Amino acid sequence: MEKNLVTFESDFHESALEHESDNPDVFASITIDGFPEDENASGQVVAVVYVTRSGDVVTAWHHNGYRMNSDVLALIEQAKTDLIKEYDAARKPRLEITSILTLSTVHVSEKTREMLDEEPETNTMTLSVYQKSDYGWFVYIPDDVAKGLESKDGIPEDLKACVTLAIEHGCSILCLDCDGPELDALAKYED
Repeated sequence: MEKNLVTFESDFHESALEHESDNPDVFASITIDGFPEDENASGQVVAVVYVTRSGDVVTAWHHNGYRMNSDVLALIEQAKTDLIKEYDAARKPRLEITSILTLSTVHVSEKTREMLDEEPETNTMTLSVYQKSDYGWFVYIPDDVAKGLESKDGIPEDLKACVTLAIEHGCSILCLDCDGPELDALAKYED
C-alpha cells in the first residue's frame, strides 16, 4: 500500500563514476524522494532525473501519483538545471593558465645574459629559456626547479633572485624584458 507522501527532497546525487557499472549511458542522476507525515516511517523514491552521456535529460517516475505535485515538479526542474550545469562543466576543456612575472633585464648581469642566450644550446642551467627577440628572455620555471632552486649550482645568483621572486608570486614563467619594471628589492647591473 502506497503511503501518502507530504514532503519531498532531492537528496541523493550520483556522478558519472558511480553509474559506470550499472548504467554506462548515464552521466549523473538526482533522486527525488517523498516522505510521509509520520517521521518514523521511511521515504520512497518518487522520481529519478538522469542526464545521459549524450546530454539528454530523462525523468524516470517511480510514483505516477505525484506527477502533478508542484513541489516534486519544482525539485525536478532544479535537478535538471543542476545536472545540465554538471554535464556542461565536465565537457569544457580544462585550460592550463600560467602566470608570468616580468622584470627588467637590468636585474641580471652581462655574464648571466650571455648564459641566457646560450642556454637553449648548452642547457648549463637546466632551464627552458626562450629568446624574446632582442628584448630579453622567457624562462620557464617547472616544479622541480621551483622546489630545488637553492641546490641548482648552474643558475647564477642574480637569476635565482629573479626566479625566486617569480615563484613567490605564483608565476611559472619569468619574463626578463629590457623595458620591464625595475625593482629596488633586486640588484641592478649596468651594461
